[in-house]
Amino acid sequence: MAPRDITILSAAAAADLQRSGTSMKPQFSNPNQAEREWIANSIAHARTLVTDSHPDGDDCDMTPDVLDVAYKHWLTNGIEINEQANDVVHAIGFAFGQFLVDNQEFEWTVVTDHFGTDLGVRALPSKGDVLVCPASMVAKRWETKETDFLVPIYRAVIDQRDSVRESWESKKTKPWWKLW
Repeated sequence: MAPRDITILSAAAAADLQRSGTSMKPQFSNPNQAEREWIANSIAHARTLVTDSHPDGDDCDMTPDVLDVAYKHWLTNGIEINEQANDVVHAIGFAFGQFLVDNQEFEWTVVTDHFGTDLGVRALPSKGDVLVCPASMVAKRWETKETDFLVPIYRAVIDQRDSVRESWESKKTKPWWKLW
């Protein structure tokens, strides 16, 4: 699973990639039972990380800012960090993805493209395919030990989704012959 942050693929961009031969159009499918269980177990692990780092950890929502604090706390105070990294990357990433699903009209998906196959969350299916692969996104930051990234990424994701939605909706209302 290769790292990627936010992918927005318009039909024209997909056609350009296909013509160039450098890529393939992403293929989407629903997560299977084992993948859904992996997501759920990882989110439960994220709850433990939040509880360890937040005074109201058992009761607070796992928002991007709360997840940022939990990740930073684990990274700066954890033991056996290298041994736990894969589990924590998936826990924080999948909890972030679930926040997008629960609050921002995203859905879980399995995406296969020129990067490989990954679990992601997608908004605007077949209209703009705003795709975030949250575990890969966190893994990228783990490699550099970056912290405090989920809130800015969350804002960027929502801005991108809204921009794609507005663009798509504005094209619906213009006459086909009007180019501007």
